[in-house]
Amino acid sequence: MRLSVEAGLSARNTCTKNDPPVLPGVLMWGRTMRAVRENLAPAGWVGNDDGNYSVTLSADGRMAIGVATGDEGTGVIAHMPRTKYPKGPATHAAVARNAQLDLFLPAEPDRKPTESAGPVTWLLLIACVGDQVRAELSCPAGIGDDGRVEAWKERIVLAPVKLGTPVPPDFDPGPEIDVDVIRRLP
Repeated sequence: MRLSVEAGLSARNTCTKNDPPVLPGVLMWGRTMRAVRENLAPAGWVGNDDGNYSVTLSADGRMAIGVATGDEGTGVIAHMPRTKYPKGPATHAAVARNAQLDLFLPAEPDRKPTESAGPVTWLLLIACVGDQVRAELSCPAGIGDDGRVEAWKERIVLAPVKLGTPVPPDFDPGPEIDVDVIRRLP
C-alpha cells in the first residue's frame, strides 16, 4: 500500500500554481487508486467502478479497497481519524454492508459473499499533514451525522511518506527561454 501512496504523491507533485486548485487532490486520489489496482493485479485483484464508486476488488470478491482523503488523525495510532469530507451514498452503503457482514462472520467464517451482501470494504486513507503524507488501510464501521466516516473496525497504520519540496503558491518560473537548435553538417 505504501508504494500506492508514493505513486499518488508523485502525481500530486507534478502540479504547479497554474493548475486548478482541485487538481493535486484529484491526481493523488486517482493515481493512488491506479497503483493499488496495478500492485494487486498479480494476485487477481481487479478494478471495479460500479455505480461510479471506484474500488479494487479481490479475486474472490470478498474484499474491496477504496481510496479516501483522511483528516489530520490519519496514520496516527493514538488518534481516531475521520474522512476529510462527507461521503456519498456508495460509501454509506459499503459501511452499512460492513456492519451487516459482521452479523454473519463470527458464526459462519467460511460464508461466501452473495451479490446482495457484497465485499467487506476497506479504505486506504491518505492525508498530507505538514511535511509528510500519512496513510492507513482501515475498515470503516460507522459514519457520523456530518457524513464523514468516523468509526473503524480495524486500522493498519502505514509508515509516513516524506513530502517533496512543495511548489510555493507565489512560484515564478521566470521568462521563457528559447534555444535555437540547428543541425550541424559533418
